[in-house]
Amino acid sequence: MKPSYYRLKQFLSENDVKKLLQIAYSVPDNEWYVHRSTQSGELSPLHFYGLSEKFMGRKSLLLMIKPGAIQKWHTDMKGRNTVLIYPLTENYAPCLTEEGEVSFPAFINTQRKHAVYNNDNIRINLQVQFDENINECIDIFEKAESYEFDTSRL
Repeated sequence: MKPSYYRLKQFLSENDVKKLLQIAYSVPDNEWYVHRSTQSGELSPLHFYGLSEKFMGRKSLLLMIKPGAIQKWHTDMKGRNTVLIYPLTENYAPCLTEEGEVSFPAFINTQRKHAVYNNDNIRINLQVQFDENINECIDIFEKAESYEFDTSRL
């Protein structure tokens, strides 16, 4: 069975994290895309903001969850097989997986159940979506020569 998550090293500089948070905090509420469940049709607590910058050629987003919000246990739609998450805010509520809590940069196998029970803080992370399964993503990441995310172009 494929793992629920894989821990990554911290590859963003403090300056990159600050720039990404500046973007997140400057986005008006009505410009965040509020996710709707593909199964129930209900709005979820997940708020996405697309970035123009790509990471490893993949689409990158900011994800925001408001204080006290709950994203119940679920799996993602097909095609969003793995997501790289990179926590940006302090007091970051972990992503819960079947194998443990994730509050550090990691690949998450979105085809296995995961959830977020947010605390009293806004929760923001960088997300990079991958069509590949988690094992393929680990291989791609380990073979990469650099892990640059150029926030100067944001």
